[in-house]
Amino acid sequence: MSLFFHSVTLISRRLTLSALLALFTIFLLSGCKPADETVDVSPPAATSKNSELWPRIVRTAKGDIQISHPPRRIVSTSITMTGTLLAINAPLVGTGATVPNTTVADDQGFFTQWS
Repeated sequence: MSLFFHSVTLISRRLTLSALLALFTIFLLSGCKPADETVDVSPPAATSKNSELWPRIVRTAKGDIQISHPPRRIVSTSITMTGTLLAINAPLVGTGATVPNTTVADDQGFFTQWS
């Protein structure tokens, strides 16, 4: 009886390993693309600096709000948004997450990983 369970366990392990290897191979090959394929890296047609996009109207439950011009200075109060704002070159002047000149922040108060 013990020999039967041992052989079933061995077959089960081999099938599991074979299935995992097949899945790994499928994922590996599906991540590859042909070398002649090109990717469009052109910037989006509309950016926040285009003057024709302003003024903007934001509709809220309490009524419409008109924003007449793009922001000139932004202070991020959310640590999760600061990196994104820096990545899109927003006019970020400060963050509420840190203070300047610490072991984790530069002289402007941004985390050193972002500066």
